[in-house]
Amino acid sequence: MRRSFMAAETDLLCCPVCGIRSFARIEEKQWGCGGCGFLYYHNTASAVVAVVEHEGKILVTERKKKPAAGTLDLPGGFVDNRETLEAALVREIREELNLEVTDLKYLCSFPNAYPFGGIRYWTVDAFFTCRPRSVDGIRGRDEIARWFWADIRTMNPDDFGFESIRRGLAFYLRTIRPRNNPEKEDP
Repeated sequence: MRRSFMAAETDLLCCPVCGIRSFARIEEKQWGCGGCGFLYYHNTASAVVAVVEHEGKILVTERKKKPAAGTLDLPGGFVDNRETLEAALVREIREELNLEVTDLKYLCSFPNAYPFGGIRYWTVDAFFTCRPRSVDGIRGRDEIARWFWADIRTMNPDDFGFESIRRGLAFYLRTIRPRNNPEKEDP
């Protein structure tokens, strides 16, 4: 029987090393075991998000799996150990959509809470704009229910499932939409 060492969110139940229930929170992201002295740090994970631009539209996906299954999203994912943000973005887009991207440009970053398996993982999501090498052969894989090209002139960040995606998309639309549609700029 698998024993969890964490309760809901980030409350630790018992030490993952010795298993006794003597784990106590020391600081916001640090816990310590009174039995064996083990220290656990629940640090922020790095994640990347792609704003894939093509002919005045961006690539939008619908999540197939938890968390936030059935909601709109932008492609991306977690950064692996010893991987740069840029390499992670290229890998994630290739894995999720069979798509090669180029012309990566850093846009912004926002914190996010990613609930999975009863644990809330804190992430910082780094947003990049990029362009597809080709739009031929795109197909959603494991985590993607569907994908489509959305017109940036009609996009609404509130339609997306994660707060960081909503914030990043709103930032993108504030900075990009006026350049692409100068006649619609506010005076």
